[in-house]
Amino acid sequence: MLHVGYNTPYRIILLLLIKKFCQYQLSEFITYKFILFLTKSVLNESRCEETCSEPTLRQVIATIETFTDDDNIITYTVEDIVNDINALRRPERLESFLKNITSLLDNEAEIQSQDHILLQKECVFGLFIRKCHVEFESMPDDRFYDLFRAFDMYCSHQAGDNIFTDQQEERWISEHNIVTFLRAQAEMIEKTGQSSIHPTVMHNYLRELEQCVPDVPYIHQMKYLNYALSKEHVQSLYHLHIYFDSSVNQGVEIQYALLNLGILEYKFGHFSDALFAFNDALTAARKNKDEYCLQEIQYWIETCRKNHYFQGSSSFTDDYLNNMKALTLARDMICRGDSNKHVFEILYKTSINIIMKDIEQMDRVQYLITALAWLRCGNSTLVSSYLELAKNVKDSRIEDIEKTVLLNAKMVFYTDLANRYSSLYISLN
Repeated sequence: MLHVGYNTPYRIILLLLIKKFCQYQLSEFITYKFILFLTKSVLNESRCEETCSEPTLRQVIATIETFTDDDNIITYTVEDIVNDINALRRPERLESFLKNITSLLDNEAEIQSQDHILLQKECVFGLFIRKCHVEFESMPDDRFYDLFRAFDMYCSHQAGDNIFTDQQEERWISEHNIVTFLRAQAEMIEKTGQSSIHPTVMHNYLRELEQCVPDVPYIHQMKYLNYALSKEHVQSLYHLHIYFDSSVNQGVEIQYALLNLGILEYKFGHFSDALFAFNDALTAARKNKDEYCLQEIQYWIETCRKNHYFQGSSSFTDDYLNNMKALTLARDMICRGDSNKHVFEILYKTSINIIMKDIEQMDRVQYLITALAWLRCGNSTLVSSYLELAKNVKDSRIEDIEKTVLLNAKMVFYTDLANRYSSLYISLN
């Protein structure tokens, strides 16, 4: 398998056609359609996004043949283009062509040439030429060798870059086109929940891609989305974590990785785990001052809490474990500084469950966490009341008794501190 980057055999053909246009080598009767064709070809990547492949040389020639009904013009133009293409099928000529392609650009520091059109560096063709030239200049020798072999086979109609076809001969792949394809497919799944390619076909394709270009992190992103489509949560989550690791190494912001994790957990109904991921994403987004990501995270947090807030606390069949998990969630929310409204909603629900389902060994924990919630709100009267209730519970677990003593000591400290400030305020007045 030959590897190329942004510079592909097809884009070399486009560079050649742009050069012929700039050097007035095209008939005036087809120049207008040529410009339209080249502009669309440079800007439009829809074919690559849908099939991860580019037009063949036969398809390019067939398109050019439709530019006019004059057979003489078409015959001459096609023969001239084919001759120029064949001239590049030698390594030194292809290298010279790519090295000198920037001569088509307008350079104010040099004497302006009158024998061809000079393109602005910021125009569509100018940006395309500069991008191809930059990659060529930074290309190692082995990558240029792969590019030349791929170009030679492309001109001979021997092979292509479409891995979806069952081809036995040697092929080439463009890492740029692969990333474009994978990102387009991922965006389609995230927006519509569907893919234009069957999950089984996509799975086989991704497996082959992983062998050819293992360093592309978007392969694992597409794998987790593809497994999510087929409701395979374990495999989906596994590849999502791999995508996170590879993305962080390549500089992708961690808050987006955590946001995707939360969305995945939410889609599979793991609402408590989704909230944890969203809260971690919130912390990372605040640290990186990412306003856009903060808005997205806030939307998903509100969606999760509004629609499925309590379902995350009912994964156990045992009532005691269910209530304990809910109380643990309430305690963690207090520590994170979450909304008081949601904390008390959980506490009221667990309190009702204790009474209605006659759950034993739970009252002291309920009272302690409720006291913590009211302590956070600054209501010392209710804190003292719930501490007294916790003391009077007959449960004899030493851990709960220790927590009661510590919380009571903390309450005494805050009360003493408040009295001191009150005395100081009175004396100052």
